Amino acid sequence: MMQHLEKTENTVCQWLRGIDTALLRAVAAAAAVCMLLAHGFAFTNLFPNHDSTVLVYDAQWTMYVLGRWAQNLYFPLVRGKIAAPWLIGAFSIVYLALTSYCITSLLHLKKWSAALLTGLLGTCASVTAQLATYTYETDAYLLALLLACAAVWCTERRPGLWVYLGAAVCLCGCLALYQSYIQFAVGLYLLLLLQRALQGAEWRHWLRQGVCALAALALGTALYLVSLKVSLAVTGYRLADTGNGLAQMLRLGPAAVLTAIPAAYADFLKTLLGYSGWNDRGMRMATALLLAMTAAGLLVKLRGCNKRTIVQAVAVVLLLPIGLNVSYLLASGNVYILMQHALFLVYLLPMIFFGGSELFPMSRRAGSAVVGLLCAFLILRNCICANGAYVYTKLVYDN
Repeated sequence: MMQHLEKTENTVCQWLRGIDTALLRAVAAAAAVCMLLAHGFAFTNLFPNHDSTVLVYDAQWTMYVLGRWAQNLYFPLVRGKIAAPWLIGAFSIVYLALTSYCITSLLHLKKWSAALLTGLLGTCASVTAQLATYTYETDAYLLALLLACAAVWCTERRPGLWVYLGAAVCLCGCLALYQSYIQFAVGLYLLLLLQRALQGAEWRHWLRQGVCALAALALGTALYLVSLKVSLAVTGYRLADTGNGLAQMLRLGPAAVLTAIPAAYADFLKTLLGYSGWNDRGMRMATALLLAMTAAGLLVKLRGCNKRTIVQAVAVVLLLPIGLNVSYLLASGNVYILMQHALFLVYLLPMIFFGGSELFPMSRRAGSAVVGLLCAFLILRNCICANGAYVYTKLVYDN
């Protein structure tokens, strides 16, 4: 027994020693600064919330019928049944910092690109829309984001049967908190495949990594479906049959999913490049430039590479918009910005291609500077947009 405890203690100590504390401090600082600049007003004021009464009146059936049964565990056991804005903000900042650490360590990002990624994920329209409407769920959704990224981190860092079971539990928790955040896991697996392709991976190793990713996602989804059936059986509720609800998704056939692929690509571009209340002309131009730099950077990286690397890299880049927007396929196009948080992972591509990754350094820093300035501009505009939305919401609330 003592030997087992000592072995466990040594394993934990070794894992703790492996944590890059400098990187963790950097992403934590970026998360705190960006979240407070963008959402500090929301963290210190009360807004009208669509469904915040569920925390007061225990209307837990809403989460069960939506397939989000884990929220009925998270609120009473972790944060408490109180929609205190400052508490929501504190948990959200911690979850975002840990998420950024996972992504950064997986993709070997440099500190400047890690800080920019943290800012983009924390200030984007998805978080703003969440805080301006369903404020009380924001930290639960960011926990779903953390669990999705933690699942990928587990399968990449510690391969093995028990680790895959742990990753499946993380993915199950992610889906049971908010289903659309599974797109982060899909997107990260694709980005890792791109990373391996650019490193010249053989077909056998590259395909094996892709199969392992699919296996982890399938195992996590299967565990979630089992847990969903158990939660419905115990409570006696039925899934809500709404336009983008689980009941509708479970009826989809392969033909419906395949025919929706062109529309999913169009929605990806429309969300990032189309006009909306959160996406003004300057932001659209910055995003267009970053996407153009992504294409140029990919061409530069693939110049002189063999056909295998070119095919692998191009295939991943073409699949990435679908992976980050898979909710569009499963929800038959009935998506909104709250379900599309993962789309903003696309900004990792220009960072990776222009010196933002330790694995692919660049001798010239001009491209890195341009990418950094464009991303910083987007973060600034996101902060301005968020504060405008909160002030308007507060003025309406106060009449």
